Amino acid sequence: MSLPLKILLGFLLVIFLIVVGKKALRMEKASYPLWIIFYVLAGMSFYPVMEGGLSLLRPFLLFSLGAVGFLEGASLDFSRLRERLNFGRSLIYYLPTLAFFLILSWFFTGDPASCIIFSVSISLVSLYGIKDHMKITVALWEILAIPLLALAFSLGRGQPLQSLIYHIGLALAFGTIAYLVMGIRSSEGEKIALLLGLILFSSGTASYLLLSPIFVGFGAGLLYSNLPKMVGMERFIPKLISLEKPVFTFLLLFLGLNFPAMASWKGVKIAALFFVAKSIYGFALGETGFLSLSPLSVAILLSFSSHFPGRISPHLLSSFVLLLLLLEAEEFVLGIKEERRKTYARR
Repeated sequence: MSLPLKILLGFLLVIFLIVVGKKALRMEKASYPLWIIFYVLAGMSFYPVMEGGLSLLRPFLLFSLGAVGFLEGASLDFSRLRERLNFGRSLIYYLPTLAFFLILSWFFTGDPASCIIFSVSISLVSLYGIKDHMKITVALWEILAIPLLALAFSLGRGQPLQSLIYHIGLALAFGTIAYLVMGIRSSEGEKIALLLGLILFSSGTASYLLLSPIFVGFGAGLLYSNLPKMVGMERFIPKLISLEKPVFTFLLLFLGLNFPAMASWKGVKIAALFFVAKSIYGFALGETGFLSLSPLSVAILLSFSSHFPGRISPHLLSSFVLLLLLLEAEEFVLGIKEERRKTYARR
């Protein structure tokens, strides 16, 4: 396909998505499932233009992965959450889920590191459809899952024990630097710029050493938010939350952008199998909110596949994209039915 034709096709697809998003789906008032579906499809529409040029987006990908990890870590302030955390209950809910998909993933991966990444990605669930009394419990699943990323990267990198030490050491180093940077005398804009630069530098360093940018960012954010507070520091943690939506939007676009090159019939069959398994599991637990995948799932899979491209086969990656779209479509349909019964509740 010639470049002018690719540009024309991409332009027409973008126009189509804009019309559909604004007129049919009313994206300004869209629920979470439609938001996910829209941006993944929007990413696919740019494939004809960006094919072969994805390396240009790598700095944005690394920053997004580091920011995801940092936000997860910074949100875990033990001084505030001490009375609400219940790791025991989270383990009871999470470990059977992880074990179920770990066993199922093993039949398609056969590689320990890839099996961990794939099963962790599918076992996580989004908070948007979870009942209020379950949200803290389910949120802890992500915190329990992130250390497994360091394990998977260490297995993929080789020398697992040494790699785990590198993960922890780098996280402690950048967390300490972030803590000190936030304590210097400077304007608010300067501090935010320094922190964003630090996130990019930490994720780039982790990537260069074949370490998990998400885990390094998570460890740094965790240390940053739990060291003794200094004057002026507290106000910067809430400001970081504004990064969440653009970061995850980019990750969804990047996921969709990679899909056309990986699509295969085998991926469709695997996605169908995991869709049935995930649906049965969610309904068996009596919590339809468990059907939706967490945005962190997308970050986890993109992180590992971009650093170890040969470890996860293309049909597995394409099956994940299809599974994500199928589960969100299922949640949307179920949400419409609930809305008719006047019990529809989403954040």
